[in-house]
Amino acid sequence: MTRADELPDSGRYERDALVRPLAEEEERSLAGPPKRVCCWRYTENEKSFPGWNLAADPAACVELVAQLEELLRATEPSSVTRALEAPTPDVLAVPNNLGGGAALVAVQELRVAFVPSSPPDRWRLEPSARCLGVSAGSAALRELIEQLEDVRDGDGDCWMGSGEDELWFWWTPRVRVSRG
Repeated sequence: MTRADELPDSGRYERDALVRPLAEEEERSLAGPPKRVCCWRYTENEKSFPGWNLAADPAACVELVAQLEELLRATEPSSVTRALEAPTPDVLAVPNNLGGGAALVAVQELRVAFVPSSPPDRWRLEPSARCLGVSAGSAALRELIEQLEDVRDGDGDCWMGSGEDELWFWWTPRVRVSRG
């Protein structure tokens, strides 16, 4: 179990300096920036912060959306797997569970599986120690794409699924402002 206060400090930020919508020119130039995606669940204060959490920076959202749109066109069962990073203190400060210091478990991979013949609204999270598996029908996969597009544009604090299949979406800070 990792506590957020045990993760490396990456600075502080102000909420107003987070994410703004991307202009078309900016979106085209995202090949160079880091593509950070984090996925975790809290093991502390779970009543207020249930389910799994996903945070991604705009460049990663663009890339994930493209991969999921390709997956949606599959005619046979297919999946996409992506390596993840551990959530940093600045990422955890966005949902701000216990001031960003709540205990959590992070996974190292995200795997999204699509079976064209499954019910369109199928949505199931299949966590393991290393990977969060997502099994999605066509309608749920489209909703996942929409959620990632919203995160890309700076929206978040929303979810899809329910109970053990709940996945929350968070933006990532783009600008950090040091405070003295």
